[in-house]
Amino acid sequence: MAQNKAQRHDNTPLDSPRAHRRRTHNSLVMFDPVDPARTALEQMESYCTAHPDSPSALRRPSLSVRSGLWIAMLGPIFGLGDSVEAALRAFDVQYMVRLHPPSAQ
Repeated sequence: MAQNKAQRHDNTPLDSPRAHRRRTHNSLVMFDPVDPARTALEQMESYCTAHPDSPSALRRPSLSVRSGLWIAMLGPIFGLGDSVEAALRAFDVQYMVRLHPPSAQ
């Protein structure tokens, strides 16, 4: 009677060295000990602690990243930067411009 062995999709037995190497390699690629979302929130908390009266600290804009560019956004107001801190600073500037626009002459 033939014994059924578990196999991968490419018919490599799961207990072969080749399958083990692939599983190990895949798990290393998939495992990232640094969570970028948690890191961004920690950087935002640090910025807000250092600048407690800033619009970022008071309004808490959402943070996202696109192609390496950080975006702090709340409604139509947003700040862009190459770091979380730079995006929050830019958000603060834009918030103040919206709050106190220059007077028309």
